[in-house]
Amino acid sequence: MLQAVSKVSVYYNTENDAATAVAFGAVENPAATATVSGERELVEGPNYFWVRYNVKNDAASFGSPMATLWQ
Repeated sequence: MLQAVSKVSVYYNTENDAATAVAFGAVENPAATATVSGERELVEGPNYFWVRYNVKNDAASFGSPMATLWQ
């Protein structure tokens, strides 16, 4: 599935607002799996992370991507 992806990006915010989220990390041209690493001190209360997949223009099929967060 990641063959159809040119970039995996992760964004972070303390508000449920992806538009104002800040970059956490990214992987260009991921292989079969991709690990996005970064450091962010979590605050008390909600901490939001968004995963964005940049799909290649010539991708025939994308499928259902999956993301897992480890603390």
